[in-house]
Amino acid sequence: MEKFILKHFGNTKLKKITKIDYQKMLDEYAQNHVKTTVSALNGAIRSSLKDALEEQIISIDFTRDAIISGEKKSKEIKFFELDEANKIRSYCLSKASVYSITRYEIALALATGLRYAEIAGLTWNDIDFDKNTIDVNKTYDYKKRTGFKPTKTASSVRILDVDQITMKMLKHLKIEQAKVFLKQKYSNDINYVFMNGRHQIPGDAAANKALGNVQTKLNIKNGNHLTFHALRHTHASILISRDISLEYVSARLGHSSTLITSQIYVHLLKDRKEQDAKEAVSIFN
Repeated sequence: MEKFILKHFGNTKLKKITKIDYQKMLDEYAQNHVKTTVSALNGAIRSSLKDALEEQIISIDFTRDAIISGEKKSKEIKFFELDEANKIRSYCLSKASVYSITRYEIALALATGLRYAEIAGLTWNDIDFDKNTIDVNKTYDYKKRTGFKPTKTASSVRILDVDQITMKMLKHLKIEQAKVFLKQKYSNDINYVFMNGRHQIPGDAAANKALGNVQTKLNIKNGNHLTFHALRHTHASILISRDISLEYVSARLGHSSTLITSQIYVHLLKDRKEQDAKEAVSIFN
């Protein structure tokens, strides 16, 4: 912000700045910034003028009644295409280890759509290898490291059915982790699933970095790396594209209502609606 203001006004004295000059500056800033950022800039400048007004260095508050505009923040979700997701999953399944535990997390996110905090909060008693299910009942505070926290909403508490490949992966991790900790004479008393060989639960920054490295390795998205949360969107998009009901997708993601799900995935659902319309019409052709 400071560089932009300096570039626009330079050494111009405050009393020389008119409301028209200031509005032009805001409009220019708004060309490549969202409205909230433009508003924050205006607020910072307006606040800084208070002393100048009180000391009568300037007689007019040129920020008053300024028109705030800006780019609309894109709500379009980002996700991997099915072939990209399959490549990422296959790579992570083959390269994961207790010392590269984020690769296990990536594979799990693609298969379940779990949020990162939900993945980090899993303990081994949440994994039912007999029923092939995962009990999502808490999250982990990976930012402040204060321990477990409640799920995002009450509806986020859920039991997920999980495919056999993913369950086999988790079983492999459990055995590998136990062997490493036994050798280290370390006790995983809380039974964290995703505690690595250095006795740490990675934060989302580490997970994002790992996913970025995988994308680079596989030449996916041409350097425009997607974040870990895109794996959740990818899971949902795959289900929707396979005609899985919105009610099931919503419950699987832990949304409190299908309205939330439909608002997030409106673009995908629009495509599905158009396809349904074509199929409905074709019935009577």
